[in-house]
This record gives sequence, C-alpha cells and structure tokens, in this order.
Amino acid sequence: MPPKRNATTTDNTMAKKERKEESESGSESGSESGSASESGDDDEDAEKADVSASSPTASATTTNTPIMPRLALIAPKNDKANMVFPKGTFVLRLSDLDKPDFNWLWRVDNHQLLQKYYITAGHPENDGVRQWYEKSNRYTGWFCTEKWKFLEVKVVKREGKDERVKVIYPSEEKCAKAKKEWDDEEKKIGANQN
Repeated sequence: MPPKRNATTTDNTMAKKERKEESESGSESGSESGSASESGDDDEDAEKADVSASSPTASATTTNTPIMPRLALIAPKNDKANMVFPKGTFVLRLSDLDKPDFNWLWRVDNHQLLQKYYITAGHPENDGVRQWYEKSNRYTGWFCTEKWKFLEVKVVKREGKDERVKVIYPSEEKCAKAKKEWDDEEKKIGANQN
C-alpha cells in the first residue's frame, strides 16, 4: 500500500515538476531560472512550493476539499421567500400542455420540488371540468421564481393528506392565454441573453 501523502508532499512534487518544465524551457532560451533550478538550492525549492501552493489550481488539486461546495457558495440559491406559489398549490406546467398523453398536475412540495398527481381514470365524478387526481411518488425540480411557466389550478376538495384532490380544470382559453404569456416571456429572456 503506498504511503499517504499530505499537502506539503504534494506541493513539493508539483514544485519539482514545475522546475523540470522550467529547466527544459530555460535551457532552450538560456534563462537564469533554468540554471538556478538546476543548482538544487533547497531554499528556492521551498519558495517555489509556497508559490505553487498559493495558486488556485494547486490548492484545488492538492487539498482534499471538493470543488463543488466552493461553487455552491458562488451560485445563487432559490430563495423560499421569493416563491411565486406557496407550498401545497396545484399547478399545470405549461410545457406539458403540448404532450399528447397529458393527464397530470403538479403540487408545489417546496421551493425546489414539484410532486406529480395523475388523473383518476374512470372516476364517476370526473366531468371534464371537475376532475380527481391521485398523488404519485414522482417529483421534478423547478425554479420557484418563474411564475410564467405555470398555471394555478383551483382545488375544490381534498381527501386524506392530499392523497386525492378534486380540482377545477382551467378552460382552454385560459390555458392558451397562459401559454402565450409563457412564450412571450421566454422570447424576452432569450433576447436579453443575446
């Protein structure tokens, strides 16, 4: 089993590789850095190790700290306070309306997840406007500040802890109007990015 390496050992190894690269390029150009690194001066080795340890790429590769948490500190978070629909709201995702087998709704689970509800096929109370939906164990992610991608659906009756819900399905005109607003907003965002 190979011995464990610490950050200092790795830094020294990187410094040696850098010195070797410098000496190869220095011998071609006749620079002083090539001749100084060939002299084997230990103080200079320590200085180069310190320089390589201070570089961002060296610190990212030599420490055991993963890079992703550092990126998470930079990336903006979905803020719960800016949610356009509160938890428990039922919505239609407008991009689903074009799908031929579309028969589901989404419930806002939190600021990052939507839970899928499928229509209860053959329920005697389904009349095209008022329909029953059952909870599934399917989820999808969402951006909680993008209201234009969804259409809120009114819930008339709930059974259990939202195991089944009866909703008033929006009219075709209302869906078409919301879809047009969604298309307009997407075009506006696309124009701003270009």
